[in-house]
Amino acid sequence: FRNGALFPEKINGRYVRFDRPMPKNIEEQAGMCVSYSDDLMHWDGTVDLMQPRQGCWDSLKIGAGAVPIKTPAGWLVTSTVSARFCWT
Repeated sequence: FRNGALFPEKINGRYVRFDRPMPKNIEEQAGMCVSYSDDLMHWDGTVDLMQPRQGCWDSLKIGAGAVPIKTPAGWLVTSTVSARFCWT
């Protein structure tokens, strides 16, 4: 996995991180997932959150941005993306 961000506190008694599985080829699409751990060594319960969208600004990869920030309204989360094309 790469492009991960660990939540700064446990949620429901478990560690939580955003991550992006490494594709075999750099040109393969890769989306953002969330995973859970009891010990920070073994991660399970991985769930896809977002997948790249063909022809859009997030058409190649989506990953975690900064560490999530807890606010009174919930968690503030950012992401980073890459595309297969550029606008000129």
